Amino acid sequence: MLKLGFVSLILALVLTVATQPASAAVLGQSSQTGIFGEVVNITSDHPRAVAGEIDITLNTAKGSVEVTANPGTMIRVPGLDQPSVEDIPLGSSVAVLASNGQADSILVIPVRPVRSRHFTGIVTGAGEDGVVDIEDDRGRMISAPLVTGPSSLRPGYMVTAVLEQDLNSGAILITGLDQALDNLKRLEAALERAEKDQAAGKLPALRQRLNENGNRHLTMAQAFLNPSHSLRQGQLKEQFEAAQNAYSQGMSRFGAGKPSATVSGIVISIDQQRKQLTVQPARFPPVQVIIGGDTAIKFQGRDIPFSRLDVANRVQVRYGLESRTASRVSVSAGATLDKTAAKVLLATRDPGAVTGTVLDIERFPGELPHITLRDDDSQDTVTLNMSTESVVLIDGAPSAVNRDLLDTEVTAIFHPDSLELIELDSQASDGDNKPIRGVIHRFVAKNLPGNLTILTRDGTIRTFSRTTETVVRRNGRRVSVNEVRLGDVVRANTRIVNASGDAAPVLEVLSLSSPPLAPIHGTITGITNAGQGSMRATITTNKLDIIDILVDADTQVVQKGKSIGLDGLTLGQRIVNGAYQPITRKVDRLTVQPPRAASISGEITLVEEYLSAVTIQPRQGGPVILIFPQTKPPTITRQNKGNLNLSDLKAGDRVRAAFYDPATNRVLRLVLAPVPDLDD
Repeated sequence: MLKLGFVSLILALVLTVATQPASAAVLGQSSQTGIFGEVVNITSDHPRAVAGEIDITLNTAKGSVEVTANPGTMIRVPGLDQPSVEDIPLGSSVAVLASNGQADSILVIPVRPVRSRHFTGIVTGAGEDGVVDIEDDRGRMISAPLVTGPSSLRPGYMVTAVLEQDLNSGAILITGLDQALDNLKRLEAALERAEKDQAAGKLPALRQRLNENGNRHLTMAQAFLNPSHSLRQGQLKEQFEAAQNAYSQGMSRFGAGKPSATVSGIVISIDQQRKQLTVQPARFPPVQVIIGGDTAIKFQGRDIPFSRLDVANRVQVRYGLESRTASRVSVSAGATLDKTAAKVLLATRDPGAVTGTVLDIERFPGELPHITLRDDDSQDTVTLNMSTESVVLIDGAPSAVNRDLLDTEVTAIFHPDSLELIELDSQASDGDNKPIRGVIHRFVAKNLPGNLTILTRDGTIRTFSRTTETVVRRNGRRVSVNEVRLGDVVRANTRIVNASGDAAPVLEVLSLSSPPLAPIHGTITGITNAGQGSMRATITTNKLDIIDILVDADTQVVQKGKSIGLDGLTLGQRIVNGAYQPITRKVDRLTVQPPRAASISGEITLVEEYLSAVTIQPRQGGPVILIFPQTKPPTITRQNKGNLNLSDLKAGDRVRAAFYDPATNRVLRLVLAPVPDLDD
């Protein structure tokens, strides 16, 4: 997900809004301003910090500019999954989208291609060979050797791992680990210093960080106490209880509340008499909570009574782990498109659409008309072939094809391979109603104002109202509103009625197509059983995007021209061609190749410098002789010490991972286990 040309909503939005830096004076006047600059100062030393506001000073081409980040600011930092303002390095170049001095989004721009990133999750396995399994709450899993050590990790630990992609071998390595409970200790130390220094201004923000960190940790840890990890349940439960106890002591000591967790999902049952609510998350077991007298229940920012809640409501509930009582229930008007799916969908192109002027209509004996258009954007011409299924709409009404269409501005939807016309629709002449293209971001079936949002191609989220008069089409055919789905592609012939005042524009025509298959390439870095004859595979791309996909019996899996099925998928295999559904993540087809490098772990039994070779005895099987090329020596790492060479190796050294070319046995990367008492 991380790269200089990162196809993110933030960067797309920033680049669209403005291409020039703005002064501080302009920020106070413009509703949306794009700013590019260098971060020179970040401060929370003011009363507004209690509300989570942090001031950031940028050095831009037009001078110094100050913006304020708040809890709603969307932040993207290469290598981090869920970064905060504190993760923005001083001196880094950033692209900011601001509204009236408040930062809506901040993107840290990498200065060179990203080779590392962070990954936060729960340890589900830690082998004696130093390979660690980490899974996050989205089902993504990384299995990789731990470069640093010795490893005292146990299943149930929540960690943030630094992942490095070795470009020679294609392998993923864990070059650093930070345990969540170590972060707790650092927060407690910061609170102690603030109390000792009588820094009253810092205490509220630090207490809030302690409370939020505890909630995030315990939410993820509790989610893993489910049957899918039955083999590790005892260890996972033990670590969860230890973490809950640690946060309970720390939060009690510094007056930061009590341990809590958050559950998001669908309400599946309501007990009005006992005031109990049961919520079903997407991937984990249901959670039952109690609604107390102090529970805040909100819908669209307004307080509502418990009696207004209904089965099938989509909610997010924060509750105390000891009392099971909810402190806050947030009711959503509808489901929202997942950020990962949104990114993938915006990166896809809808090739079968052109908006332009009708130049010619040709008729040949025995054939249906051929319509030639000039694309408004490229000025290229395209000739489309009509079929008996083609639909022609003039201002929304079915029409025959005749010479009256000449010089008419239309949008044509067509099959890109055959150039067969699916739908031709004239555009409204009102210049304010520019074509809308994007994907369905949020959808509510009820007829409410602002019941639909579209994530446009430039990364903007626009709100519209769908009414009973709105015409909904899919692939040129009129369909029921019940067939609208998150992620549906919104075509350019979608039309709106001019809005009055601040009201959301009303959709006159909502033209849709189903989401296309998205391409996928990368390396398999994690595999888990998804049940019912299917599996989840985690794919790490060359740009260190991490994607989880669902592979089942219907998936075509091919290697070297032969079908290998699900059982043929293994860690390290390279996906050279594949396609999947961005919404369901179900894979249609995969073409895989063997891992670029073979790997082995064990103990060095012989070092032969004169032959540039070492012999490694694995835990199972016979010894393996590996060759160290002299022209391009491999990287040898021990405890993150990377300037080692063949002469530093000796018999008895333990190898956590040796990656080598299986055809030549040439070493590509060698990771040594730490030497006790020397590398600590």
